[in-house]
Amino acid sequence: MNIKILGVVLLILGGVFVGLIIFLLRGRVGENVTQKVSAPTVQVGEGSASEPTSDVEVTLESVKVEVSATEFAFSPFEIRGKLGQEIEIIFKNDGKMAHDLVFEDGGYKTKLLQQGQTETLRVKFGKEGFYTFYCSVAGHRQAGMEGVLIIE
Repeated sequence: MNIKILGVVLLILGGVFVGLIIFLLRGRVGENVTQKVSAPTVQVGEGSASEPTSDVEVTLESVKVEVSATEFAFSPFEIRGKLGQEIEIIFKNDGKMAHDLVFEDGGYKTKLLQQGQTETLRVKFGKEGFYTFYCSVAGHRQAGMEGVLIIE
């Protein structure tokens, strides 16, 4: 009888622990926890990344970053740049469906790309802040296909 009670108590504690972890992660990164936690963050303008990568090329005037689209995520989903710095986004559709990359402010966007296609997008922002980008294909943004460019 004591073993059954111990088993039930451990099961309840495990569920509470998992629930707490999910709650804490949602508060930090939004609703789509699994996609956003697994994607690397790239620090552009400083030449560093959370994971070693050859996808970033830094010069004094501009930065190149590769952004990959799959079903329903961008990788990396977070990009950082410096105020006034030109950021060259090499956008590649690694998914099976058509995708694009559109900045919420409407100033920058790519064409709708089919599987395997690539387009280069050059962006430059004159204010510090968070600039959201997303895939404009119906339902893709709602499915979590969204990212952010942080200008510092």
